[in-house]
Amino acid sequence: MASTNVGGSLPVLSAPVDTLRQGPGANLKHAGVDTHPVQAAERRSAEMAQREDAVAKTALYGTALGAKAGLDKQILGRVQRLPGGATPSAMLGLQALNGELDELPMGDFFGGDFAVSERAPQHTVHEQMEMQLGMTRKGGLPL
Repeated sequence: MASTNVGGSLPVLSAPVDTLRQGPGANLKHAGVDTHPVQAAERRSAEMAQREDAVAKTALYGTALGAKAGLDKQILGRVQRLPGGATPSAMLGLQALNGELDELPMGDFFGGDFAVSERAPQHTVHEQMEMQLGMTRKGGLPL
């Protein structure tokens, strides 16, 4: 399913859902819902900690540091290693800025990230780049 999150809220459908390849639960209804109550609590506590950290840094260093951090986050949020977010580590710069590389998430203890599909990508890197640049038709054929 090709969906994007707008402003950290609900996902927006950007391509039709392919039920045969992605399974019956691959729709927008399940994309915006936490799979477990502990996952929701961890997400809320992480968001609250980020807000408190930003307020503390603004009080200590001034508003310029907060504005610079916001700009850095926006810029690094758009830069990916591979087109289409093919791997979970595609947003490496943003992960480094947020400090996510310094901690070991709970999913690593239990065999990986539960939100990431374990299927191989359906397109090669070259096909993904051509799709992102608009060099292919809808059927995947070159122009």
